Amino acid sequence: MGFGILFLGYLLTFGSAFFSMYLFGDIVGCAVMIGAFVMLSQYCRMFRQAAIAAGVLCSFYVTAAVMRMMGYGTPEGEAVYLIGERLYVALQYVIAVATLVFCYVLLIAIAKQAVDVELPDIAKRSRLYMTVYGVYFFLWCIFNLFSEKIADASVVVYNVMASGLVLFSGVWIIMMSAQILSCLKWIAPEEQVEAEESGDDSKDNVLTRIGDRLNKIQEKARTPREKKEQERLRRDIEEIRDTRESEDKN
Repeated sequence: MGFGILFLGYLLTFGSAFFSMYLFGDIVGCAVMIGAFVMLSQYCRMFRQAAIAAGVLCSFYVTAAVMRMMGYGTPEGEAVYLIGERLYVALQYVIAVATLVFCYVLLIAIAKQAVDVELPDIAKRSRLYMTVYGVYFFLWCIFNLFSEKIADASVVVYNVMASGLVLFSGVWIIMMSAQILSCLKWIAPEEQVEAEESGDDSKDNVLTRIGDRLNKIQEKARTPREKKEQERLRRDIEEIRDTRESEDKN
């Protein structure tokens, strides 16, 4: 499944911020994640929204890279007051908001996929991470908007907050990487399902899976859409049984 590719893309996107030399890792990482989300969207449609969020974030990364190549981002003296420098600073806040949205959409998609395959622990952890990152984003905004006032009030508080935010950003990458790896471990990959279906007992496996899904739908078949799905699965079971009976006779 695409969780392995997503893991690599996530590390490349957000881990590149800790390297002093800029090598377009964030842009390449976003492209890798978009590819992973396209693969995962066949299992959960919410990953399509994650792909869109990653695309928007990538566009901001591209804009920031272009501005850096134009010389912005490293102002000297009076250059800090240039419009371009102010735009670059504003872009950093935009990227922060886009990152928040991306992380939320990704965690929601993971939680939904976990619920679909009956992994409540992963879903609960995703919701917890959303709260944790929301608190971090709030503190990040407070620190960056009032950094000068905080430094004037107490240099110690300023240094503690600055170090704490940098430390948490590293811890957050580890937390999200572990969450993605847990999905890679516990959510069955497509190749495994295809291997089961191509085996000698493939028809029994397919029949069992369809029957289990039908039983779940029967428990709460209230809407017309669910009823149509129930009828479709029932027809599939009957066709498989008829095929097996005809093959047994031959």
